[in-house]
Amino acid sequence: MALEKLTYQLKDGPILILGGINGEILKIENGKCLKCSDIEIINNKKIYITTQLSEIDIEKECDLVCYILALPFGISNWDYVRKICINTSKELSCEVCFINIVGGNDNLVYFGLSSVFSSSGDLKARALAFREDILLFALGSNNSKIENIPEKFESIFLALVTGLRDFCKK
Repeated sequence: MALEKLTYQLKDGPILILGGINGEILKIENGKCLKCSDIEIINNKKIYITTQLSEIDIEKECDLVCYILALPFGISNWDYVRKICINTSKELSCEVCFINIVGGNDNLVYFGLSSVFSSSGDLKARALAFREDILLFALGSNNSKIENIPEKFESIFLALVTGLRDFCKK
């Protein structure tokens, strides 16, 4: 799995890297590598950053919840992600960003489908499945790039192709 698949650039902000010693999120800002706190202030926006896909129980107000994950493919994984993101966005009244890697690593295949949900739980944007993609959005905007999710058997086929392709590249 290449490092660039785990690296995210926030516009006019730090570079975020999923990794670190215990899977924490690191940021590179002003040439220094630092561990992210749960709440980061970037461009005057409060962003809650986590690597755990679960309901979030935070007292603090935030503008964006950012799930940065390495979630492997499973037939029902997208439904689970969507449910968590919708519930989180509605409960906290903020936008939710789900960032997932894509590609094969050992015996796991990661499906991508990074997505953005509005504060009301509506899907605002979704990247491609099983392929690297760039998904740009601005907080509060009405971005409309929503890629389709492959059907069940097409998803299985694409997962097999992705895993085999990445294995052969190594």
